[in-house]
Amino acid sequence: MARAVMAAAILAVVAIASISTGATAAVRLVRPHKASCINQAFTAFVLVVRPAKCIVAASPNASFGQAANLRAIRWSSWGGSRAVGHGYELGFHLPYSHIPATVVLTRPSFVEELGIYVYKHFRVTSRYGSLSGTVQAG
Repeated sequence: MARAVMAAAILAVVAIASISTGATAAVRLVRPHKASCINQAFTAFVLVVRPAKCIVAASPNASFGQAANLRAIRWSSWGGSRAVGHGYELGFHLPYSHIPATVVLTRPSFVEELGIYVYKHFRVTSRYGSLSGTVQAG
């Protein structure tokens, strides 16, 4: 009985502390984070959670030299101030290249009308160098 009362008291203190420290900020942290990927036709952004494949660029009309065609992405972190994934950069020519690459998404921005966070900056790094940019939509 004493343990039950003690547990209830601890839960009450935690609840009061979370309300007084800004529960709205805590609620925003559990909202989904999404990446802005460009569709295959290069006409629009698609918002995706932990995408396994993604074409990253600052805008849908970016040149192939300003974009990365990523596949087989495995995310080691997601949902915080930065997301880190490892996969392959294929390029935009046949046959595909399959170059090991790392993608880092940063600067999550809260989109009020969608109720989600969207990563606004990307950096793709491979043995051939890096590509970075700020996404113009999402």
